[in-house]
Amino acid sequence: MIVELYGLTGSGKTYLSNKLKERGFSLSKFDSKFSKYLNSVFFIFLHPVLSFSLWHNLSRFPNNSTNLLPLRKRLKLNLTRNILLLATMAQYMESRSHRDAVVLDEGFFQIIHTVFERKVKDYKLKRLMELIPKPEILILVNSTKESRERRFAQGGYPRKDEFGSKYFDEWYEVMKLNDLKIRKVLKDEDYNFLIREFDIPKNYSQALDGLIKEINERRGKN
Repeated sequence: MIVELYGLTGSGKTYLSNKLKERGFSLSKFDSKFSKYLNSVFFIFLHPVLSFSLWHNLSRFPNNSTNLLPLRKRLKLNLTRNILLLATMAQYMESRSHRDAVVLDEGFFQIIHTVFERKVKDYKLKRLMELIPKPEILILVNSTKESRERRFAQGGYPRKDEFGSKYFDEWYEVMKLNDLKIRKVLKDEDYNFLIREFDIPKNYSQALDGLIKEINERRGKN
């Protein structure tokens, strides 16, 4: 069973996934780069249409700041995005091999959330959402603007650290628009998986207990 975490960059997905790991949940991992590569190739073989659609969109709709980056950094940015896409494919395949619940903090909903750098029409996002493999549970991680900005100030975000604040800020504004559209589709469409919102609370431990209880109840039904 796949438990996918989704939310804006800096919302606390990685922190939540580590907390779930501390409570006994598995995170997707690989013994070697070869295993990771093999899983991504296997995914492309099973999902050629989706794979091509995601890859095609990686190289489209660059924002103004991307075009202003030096050629070396534009190439590195494109490579980084492709590596992230392949890693997501591999993690999905690896997670499907587990009988128990596996937590993904970089799944396919997150990919289509971050893949675009310009405003994209609603139907395109909806179409990608129809194509991607779905988790059994999708957790929408919510946090305040202030808490996200505090995390950004601490560093550790490659898009900002490597490509600069101007690029990051423009990309992030687009991502916020995509986030609103994705959440609207999730609300309007009748998907056959559990969608659970998780607001980052002051009493994190108590909220985490409630989330784990709900996951285990869902796991017991499958």
